[in-house]
Formats: sequence, C-alpha cells, structure tokens
Amino acid sequence: MAYIFKLPDVGEGLVEADIIQWLVKEGDVIKADDALVEIQNDKSSMEIPSPVSGVVTKILVPSGVAKVDEGIIEINTGEEVVSEPAPVKEEAVVAESSTTTGNYVFELPDVGEGLVEAEIIQWLVKEGDVIKADDALVEIQNDKSSMEIPSPVSGTVVKILVPQGMAKVDEGIIEIDTGVDGPSNQVAKVEESPAVEVKAATPGVATGKPSTKVRALPSVRRYARQQQVDLSQVTPTGPNGKILKVDVDAFLSGGGEVVAVTETPIVETAVETVAAPAPKAATKPTPVLAANEDWVEKMTPTRRAIAKAMVTSRTEIPHVTVFDKLRAEKLIEHRNTYKDIAKEDNVRLTYLPYVVKAMVAMLKAYPSLNASVNMEKSEIIHRGNINIGIATNTDHGLFVPVIKNADRKSVFEIAEDIDRLAKKALANELTREDMSGSSATITNIGGMPEAGGVWSTPIINYPESMIMGISRIADEVVVNADREMEVASIMRLSFAFDHRLVDGVEAQSALAEFKKALADPNLMLLKN
Repeated sequence: MAYIFKLPDVGEGLVEADIIQWLVKEGDVIKADDALVEIQNDKSSMEIPSPVSGVVTKILVPSGVAKVDEGIIEINTGEEVVSEPAPVKEEAVVAESSTTTGNYVFELPDVGEGLVEAEIIQWLVKEGDVIKADDALVEIQNDKSSMEIPSPVSGTVVKILVPQGMAKVDEGIIEIDTGVDGPSNQVAKVEESPAVEVKAATPGVATGKPSTKVRALPSVRRYARQQQVDLSQVTPTGPNGKILKVDVDAFLSGGGEVVAVTETPIVETAVETVAAPAPKAATKPTPVLAANEDWVEKMTPTRRAIAKAMVTSRTEIPHVTVFDKLRAEKLIEHRNTYKDIAKEDNVRLTYLPYVVKAMVAMLKAYPSLNASVNMEKSEIIHRGNINIGIATNTDHGLFVPVIKNADRKSVFEIAEDIDRLAKKALANELTREDMSGSSATITNIGGMPEAGGVWSTPIINYPESMIMGISRIADEVVVNADREMEVASIMRLSFAFDHRLVDGVEAQSALAEFKKALADPNLMLLKN
C-alpha cells in the first residue's frame, strides 16, 4: 500500500519550506531513516529522513515551496501495510501493556536554558535494536545547540514514539523493553503491527541493495556532494560513528577514489527497478534573448530567505537612522601598535574587533538597546548576554554569524572568533548555533573600497533593536577647535535603531557613547 509522507513541522512557527534537492528518485529502494530530501526554511537547511522502508513510487513536490503537512513523496511499503493509522484500540492495548510488562517510556529530558522543546534530528537506533545503558539513542537540536541523548536503561527498543519533528520536554519519545517482568506482550503486538511488514517488497518489483546508513550533519553531506565523495566510503572518526568534515578531507587527501555523485547521493538504487531510466536533470540553459527582452530567474532558497527576513524587519520594526562621523587617529595608532604582537599569536587584528568592543560599551551603558520587542504579548525581552552579529557577504548569500559573550572576551579573542566564523561562512558551513542569539549587528560598508560608498541605511536584523553601519577610514578635511582646517582620519557611522524601544535623544546619547569608546581604545579597554 502507498504511504504518503507529509512535510513535517520543523518548529519555530514556520509553515513552509523550500525543497532544495531530493536525495532519492522514483524507483529507489529505501530504508527507514534514510535521507529523503534536503529542505531549507528561513532559519536553516536540513535533511529529512524517511519514517518507513519501501520503494519510492512518486515524488509529489519535485521542487519549490512545500507547506507543512503537505504530501511530498509516495512510498510503497508493501502489501501488508494498511493505509490508515493503527486503530485506537490497539494503541490502548499498547499503553496498557506498557504499564504491566516492564516497558520503560523514556521522556525527552530537560536540557536546560529554559527551553521546553527540541527537534528530533535523527534516531540512532531503530525498533528491535538491543541497546545498553548509555548507548546514544537520538540526536536532538534546540535553539542553542545540538546533542546526542544516551539511554538511561538497557533493553530492546519496542517503539519510537516521536519519529521526527518537535518533541516537548517530558514527552515520551521511545519505549524500551527492559525485561524486568519477563517477555512483554507488547513486543508481540509490535511484531504483528504493520510497521514490521514494510520489509516485504512490492510484488513484481526487483529489490536492490539499500543504502548503508550514514551518520553526518547536513553541512557535511553538502560538503561531500560538492567534493563528489560517496560518504559510504568515508571512515568516520566522530562520536558514535559520525562522519566529520575532516573525515571527508582525509578521504580526499588519502588518495581515495572520488565517486561521482549521482542524482541519488544517499540511497543506492535497485537495478531494473523501473522500466525506463529516470531522466537526468537538464543543465539550466543560458537564456537566449532578443534585444531588451525580459526573462525570469527563480530565486534561490537562500535569496528567498534573505528577502523574507528583510521584509519582516521593515514591516515589523519602525526604523530610524542617525548618521555621524568619528575621528579615528587613536584607533589607528592602537591597532598599528599591537597588530604585530597579534600576528605572533596567529591573530589577524583588524578594526572590526574594536568596533565590537565599542558596541559592548554602548549596550552596557544603554541596556534598553540590548533587547527585543514581542508585540503579540506586549513584552520587551531584555537579553542577559551581549552577543554581536557580523554581517558577512559570501557567494552563497548574506549571513550574520554571532560573536557570543562579546562582553567577556578580549580584543584578540574577538578577532579569532571573527576570523573563524568568516571562514565557516565562506565555506557555507555555518550552523544555526553560529547565527543565533545576537543582540545587535555590525555591517561594514567599507569592506569593498573599490565600490565606494560611505553612508547607508542598514536594515535591522530582526528581532534585534539596532544595527551599526561603518565605513572604511578615509582622510577628510575638517575644522578643528581653533577653527583651523586640518586633515583627519574619519570613519562614517550609520546607526539604525528600533523606535519602539529607544527615543531619539537616548539613541543620540548611545551613539555618542559608541563614538567615545571607539575613538579612544585605551580608555575603552580600561573600562571594559
């Protein structure tokens, strides 16, 4: 019978996602937990695994945007599988047996930080597996980090209660037969249930060799595809057999044979599964246009996510932008004094770490800017930490990696963070954790001096309350206190703020604090 897999709710209140690419094609034989599709929403990209085993019969949404709970793929799980969910009566028996046969229902633990839910990234066990206490059960991710959760008991996995998607803290996610009271009659029920019958192939369909389960994060899978490496041939060195990016690099440098990635990089397809070969994706042709003819280009998922974020910010936040200038002679002198010392410690000292520290001083002096607004609840959320985002332009789009706890770090430490995150951004390896939790953002319009530009009206990175645009430092003729003209080193500032949180006078005072700190690094570092 056909099983329609619907796009799961991946949390964060999002109701749709972009299909980036399918990792299987029609006719493929797949197993439960094999990667089906790579999707992207406004927050991140991820791979979605299959909840069942079977044969792919039809891809319902080949590309574009899919809605949550919309059917995206049809899988034939075998004749014995019923199309309707298990009857409530059977569920009641299962629940009853759980309380009488020694089965242990493991609940999602509280991983701290005040979070009440987490996303199931992938299960590391399957129904029927025999496990020991402390074996890794599941990989989860919340707004702060990803982690593997170990089993508190030994036994046999009876049922995975939350195959994927969001799980609440204290919600039962897996049932384990610990064997405390002898054999469980629930195990017999599960063996009779349709879930096990997915092993039966559809009559008349040749069975092929299903893929070996490969454990790797989406960023590693994407990197492997870019390098044309078959992950099943890579030796993992990560925890619990997880393949890391360094493992892919080691495979390449070790002289391993690079296998060209086909349309199904994760799942090996069955031989002679379909009568005709699946058509290959045609290379996107270059438009042949007559003079002055319009043509249409589909937005990439990244560009679409950026566009939606910009519209949300402009729609939700009433922007006000203030422009000012800063004399930077002391800043230049300080950096020139210590950049060689920094180089000895393998630190690349630019002006940007000083700007981060000046913003820390500003947010400490005016904590009302270190906040965000929730209009639905009429609340202002004040942040306990000072985390500074750095707008970074790459070939893949504009990203904002975050310097965490900038108020607790030295200029050298901030410089190291900036360099590390910039490299990850350029390699398209930033994680959700790398880009979350920012208090305010810095955007450098002086990063491309050949393009010119000294002022901007930057858009606030929603839901933050401010963004600081800085220009490159340039010589400019100014009038000094003695009404004499002189040449000075000037940095131009474009400060945008959320007028719901900050009034004009307070914003001007905050900008003056920023200028005071950045103009005299010695004083700034003594205070911070």
